[in-house]
Amino acid sequence: LPLNLEKDVELIDTLPSNFEIDNEIVKLDLKNAISKLPDLQKQVIKIIFFQGKTQNEAAKLLGTNQVEISRIKNRAIDSLRKILVC
Repeated sequence: LPLNLEKDVELIDTLPSNFEIDNEIVKLDLKNAISKLPDLQKQVIKIIFFQGKTQNEAAKLLGTNQVEISRIKNRAIDSLRKILVC
């Protein structure tokens, strides 16, 4: 087959880099791991990490205090580490 350098370069330009592929895999793994958390831990993770709220703001939204939110967040992170390592 004759090589068409322009078309080959265009094809290569459209392929995602290994970093982009790895990043998508990590996102899917994390999403799957978060789905396995208890509801309250899921809520806290989403409020703090995806909505960018502070622990105090999360506490107000969930009707509790910052110390409890910190505990829930730490338990959730520990659980996510265990889920993702397996």
